[in-house]
Amino acid sequence: MAVIEIPKEKKTEENIFLQKKPVNVLIFMKEQDKPLNQTTISKNIDSTYSHTLKTLNKLKEIKLVQFEETGRIKLVKLTEIGRIVADLVDGFTRIVALAELDGMIDQVYDKEVKGKLKPERDKEAIAKQYNEIKEKLKSYFEGYPQNISILARKMSTRVDNILAEVMGLPPEAYVSFQEGQTQ
Repeated sequence: MAVIEIPKEKKTEENIFLQKKPVNVLIFMKEQDKPLNQTTISKNIDSTYSHTLKTLNKLKEIKLVQFEETGRIKLVKLTEIGRIVADLVDGFTRIVALAELDGMIDQVYDKEVKGKLKPERDKEAIAKQYNEIKEKLKSYFEGYPQNISILARKMSTRVDNILAEVMGLPPEAYVSFQEGQTQ
């Protein structure tokens, strides 16, 4: 994946979302769906306490989180707009992960299938790699916008076609073969 390099003088509130820690903070807080203390956040996003505090303060400045004190305990929670941003950032990172799966399909094909004769192919290893990719793709079939679900299904069909080629079966026969093995 390409890394976007942002010059220090151009760092603004908008590009905080291109950084790993703020994204992890927002997604973790969204998943927990309750006020959290800073220590819990830093442990779960694998960050130091001071870096997490700095990140949270930046998120507070742009009104994505708010602090609330309960006695001596200081908790952090997402604001209403912070929750919306967290949903969008979470969706964006999942779509990027889908793109990475597409790249993995190509990598396995180029390394294990392309240009090799059938006897030279390790069918079991190829099937294992592609079945792992297919399992990840299935998580995109439901609960995503229709265009994302359709794309994931097309990618899954592409995997089936490659596996049919590897096994020496027509694509329709491979899908039937797979369905027979899962029943």
